[in-house]
Amino acid sequence: MTREQFDQLVRRMDERSRRDPAGFVRRVAALAVLGYAYMLGVLLFTVAAAAACVWLVVRFPNGASLKLGLLVGLTCGGMAWSILRALWVRTGKPEAVPLTAAEAPELFALIADVGRRTDSPPFDEVQLTGDYNAAVVQVPRLGVFGWYRSYLLIGVPLMVSLSRDELAAVLAHEFGHLSRSHGRSGTWLYRIRQTWESTMNNLAQNPPGKLALLLTWFLGWFWPRFNASAFVLSRAQEYEADAAAARATSAAALASALQRLVVDGPLLDERLWAKILLLANDSAEPPGDVYHRLSEGLRAGPDSEDSARWLRAGFLLATGNADTHPSLTDRLRALGQLEAAQPGGQPPTSLAPPAGPRAVTLLGNRQDEFIARLDRQWAGHVREAWQARHAEAQELKSRLGGLPETPDRPLSVDELWQRAEVKLKLENDAAAVPLLDQILALRPDHALANLVRGRHWIETDDPRGVEHLERAIRADASVTEPACQLLFGHFARTGQRERQRDVEDRLEKFGELQAAAQRERDNITAVDTFLPPALSEDQLRTLREAVAAEPAVVRAHLARKEVRIFPENPCHVLAVFVKWPLLKAVTQSTNQEVVDRILGRLQFSGYLMVFIAADNLKSLGQKIAAEPGSLVFARDGQ
Repeated sequence: MTREQFDQLVRRMDERSRRDPAGFVRRVAALAVLGYAYMLGVLLFTVAAAAACVWLVVRFPNGASLKLGLLVGLTCGGMAWSILRALWVRTGKPEAVPLTAAEAPELFALIADVGRRTDSPPFDEVQLTGDYNAAVVQVPRLGVFGWYRSYLLIGVPLMVSLSRDELAAVLAHEFGHLSRSHGRSGTWLYRIRQTWESTMNNLAQNPPGKLALLLTWFLGWFWPRFNASAFVLSRAQEYEADAAAARATSAAALASALQRLVVDGPLLDERLWAKILLLANDSAEPPGDVYHRLSEGLRAGPDSEDSARWLRAGFLLATGNADTHPSLTDRLRALGQLEAAQPGGQPPTSLAPPAGPRAVTLLGNRQDEFIARLDRQWAGHVREAWQARHAEAQELKSRLGGLPETPDRPLSVDELWQRAEVKLKLENDAAAVPLLDQILALRPDHALANLVRGRHWIETDDPRGVEHLERAIRADASVTEPACQLLFGHFARTGQRERQRDVEDRLEKFGELQAAAQRERDNITAVDTFLPPALSEDQLRTLREAVAAEPAVVRAHLARKEVRIFPENPCHVLAVFVKWPLLKAVTQSTNQEVVDRILGRLQFSGYLMVFIAADNLKSLGQKIAAEPGSLVFARDGQ
C-alpha cells in the first residue's frame, strides 16, 4: 500500500471514528480478534497436516507415502514454524537501574499519587534510564497472547530537564494509556497495534514458504485496515491521555512540559551528546561521569538561537500519519493552552527555566549515587565500541597528516574530499566546511560535497541548503534518499507543507525505483548483456588479493551487467572457478563458504555478485569468462 492510499484509508477510518466512537472501538477489536483467529486457524491446519503426514508414513511405510510425507509434511511444518515465530513476539525486560520505594520515597510517592489520580494499575517495577523519556513498557509473557508485566521507565535527563509538576504531568499522560477509566478494550488495543506490527515484521523477515498464499491474501486485506483503524484509535487515545493528565495534574504543567521536550530533546541529541562523543578522538576510555555532564548541560540550557529555532520548529510541525502522536500545536490546542503558549499567534522565541525544583530532586540525597550507577552502566556498555572509535580516530589523524598541502602543490579535488571525509569523521560538518567550499569551487557538481554542505545549512534551517541538496541529487541519484530526508525535515520544521508532501512523493517514487533496481541486479543470468568492469586499479588489486587467498580458486573473471535502472551505479559480477582435490567431498555449502570468505575480505562500494561457476551457474560463468578483458586472476600453473 502506498503512502497516499494509507493516508486516504486513515481519513476514512477517522471519519468513522468521529461518527461513532464506541462502534469504532468495537470494530477495531473485532478486526484484532479476526486476525488472531485466522492466524491460529492456519497454524492449527498446518500442524494437523504435518501430523497427518507423520501418521501416514508410520502407518503405511512405502516409497509413495514417504515422498508425500516429506513434501507435504516439511512444507506444512515449515509454515507452522514460521507462524509460531511470527506470533511469538518477545520483548525483553528493560535493562536499567531498578528502584525501590525505600531508595527513592519521594519519587514513589509522586508515582503513587499520579496513579491514584489517573486510576492506573500499579507497576511491577520502576527503573531509572539514561534516556530523555518516560515510558510504560509492558512485556508480554505469552508473546502475541499477552499476560503483560509492566515497567515504568523514567529517564534521569528528563528529570533534570523538567520541574516536579511537569514530570507529574508527563507521567500522568503515560499512566492515562493504562487507566481503568480509559476502558479495557482501549488499553488492550493500544498495546495490540504494537504487537501486530512486530508480528508483521517477523513474518517479513521469516516468510512462511510455499504455503504463503494461505496468509498473504488474508494479511493483504487485513493488515492495512487494522493498521489504519488502530492508528486512528491510537491517535485519539493520545488526546485522551493528555486530557487525563490535565485532569490529574494541570493543563498548564503538561503544556509547559511538551514545550520543554521540543527544546531539551534536540539540545541533548545535537549538542550535548555530540560533544561527549568527540572525546573518543583523544581518550581511549569513555568518560565515567557522562550523565553528570549531560545534567550540567541541561541545567544551563541551550543558547538563545538554538532555543528559538527548536521552539519555532516544534510549533510549525504538523500532525502527520508517520506518528500516532499529534503535533505540539494540536496538543496544546486540545488542552486549551495554545493561545497562552504563543501570544499573538506567533511561536515563542524562548522558554523560561522550570518553575520550582527540578524533578531529579525527587531522588533525594541519593541523587548523585543513582546518576553514578547510570554512568558506570553506560561506560560498561559502550567501552568496546568507544575503544574501537578511538583507534579509528588515531588512524584518521595519521591519514590527515599524510595529505599535506604546499604552495607548490595544491590538493586535487579527490585529495580535498579525503581530507573533508577525515574531518567529518573526526569532528562534524562545520569542521569540514572550508574544505567543502574549496571542492565546490573546483567542481560545483560534486555530489557528496553538495550533500554535506546542504546538510550543514539545513541543520540551522538555512534555505541555502536546499539548492545544495538538489544539486547533490542531480549529480548522483544514489543520494536521493538521505537528501530528501533532510529536505523533508527542513520543510516540516519550517511549515512548508506543500513542499513537504512533494518530497514525500519523491521519496516514495525513489523507493519504488530502488526496489526495481534491486530486482534487476538480483536477477543475473547467462542471457544478460555484460560489459567490461568499471573499477579502479586499487579496487582490482584488492579483489585479486581476496581471490588469491583461496587455494582452491584457479581463475576469476569480472564483468559488469548492463542495467537499465541507475546505470551510473555499476552491477559487477565475479565468476570464480575452483579446482578441489580429487578425494575432497564438495557440497553446495563448501562453495558458499569460499564465496563468503572472499566477500568478507572486500570492502566493496557498490553492487557485487560473487559466485562459483559450477552446477546451475556454470553457463553464467562461461558467459562471463568469454567476455574480452574479464580475466582478473589466474593462478600460476593453471
